[in-house]
Amino acid sequence: MASEARALLEADVRALTLRLALPGLLAMTASGAAALLDALMLSRMGGAQTAAAAVGFPLLTLFQTVGFTLGMGAGCTVSQAAGRGNEAAPRRAAALADRLVQQNGRGGGGIQ
Repeated sequence: MASEARALLEADVRALTLRLALPGLLAMTASGAAALLDALMLSRMGGAQTAAAAVGFPLLTLFQTVGFTLGMGAGCTVSQAAGRGNEAAPRRAAALADRLVQQNGRGGGGIQ
């Protein structure tokens, strides 16, 4: 573990940032590409379906953004706590993120 921490501290910042950011960037790009493909498929079905997609996709993007934000925030919190040697904080952060996701899925503001 100590050698991994040392490698992170001594690595080139630009390369490290790219390596750590790439998975999130790919996930968001794939999500956008899937929405675009869905819109293209719906556009072949007719005007009403295209209009529904035009209303629905921004809402879906909003909810995905909230989910990405919660996930990244929990990840940062867990990483910082682990770096300090605090074992209780990662559990609390994971429990809070899980609770927020469950609340969102049960009608606390999310898509049903």
